[in-house]
Amino acid sequence: MLDQNIVEIKRRYNDTFSVDWDLSNRCNYSCSYCSDFLHQPNAPLLTLKNFKITIINLVKEVREKTNKEKIRIGLTGGEPLLHLDLIDMIKFAVNYIDQIDLQTNGSASKKRYVEISKYIDKLGFSTQWEHIKWEKFLNKLIDIKQDVQCYMFVNLMVYPGKLKECDIMIDAFKKFNIDYNVRRIRPLSHQNPNNYNEEEIQWMNRYVK
Repeated sequence: MLDQNIVEIKRRYNDTFSVDWDLSNRCNYSCSYCSDFLHQPNAPLLTLKNFKITIINLVKEVREKTNKEKIRIGLTGGEPLLHLDLIDMIKFAVNYIDQIDLQTNGSASKKRYVEISKYIDKLGFSTQWEHIKWEKFLNKLIDIKQDVQCYMFVNLMVYPGKLKECDIMIDAFKKFNIDYNVRRIRPLSHQNPNNYNEEEIQWMNRYVK
């Protein structure tokens, strides 16, 4: 039986069976534009034992029921680095999985990101404006980039009123060769869904297709 938090199975890869996996709904942030379901501070964490069982069952299911040659998993949450066993989970998974990607809010230490990067293929950070000091966060990303051992990118979430900061971040990303994606946020839960002004919409149209 596969873990109930495997939230999406993607079929766009010709030879790869791709799965996005919410390891837990526990998150240390509570962004207003994120579903309450995805940031529950006391949600249970997946155990290492159950992670291993799920990996074995996933591989078995793919080999028996599909013609896919490779398997990719994208680990997300919640915040996956709240799992203290995460490095052991990934070390186990690399024996069975062809590609492992990880998405994080960037709140963990540089040491943990560099260690994890030895075993994964992609490391993605998201800018969660309601919980970061953006200059400190930007410097942290630049610092991590110097030592990370996998492909690293940033999802730059465009928050209303933050265009100046977004421009500064993009200039820094270009300078330090950090790949980035510009992302619209979901409507803020406490605001009108049309919370971007015209300038912000035009700015995002340069990046978001």
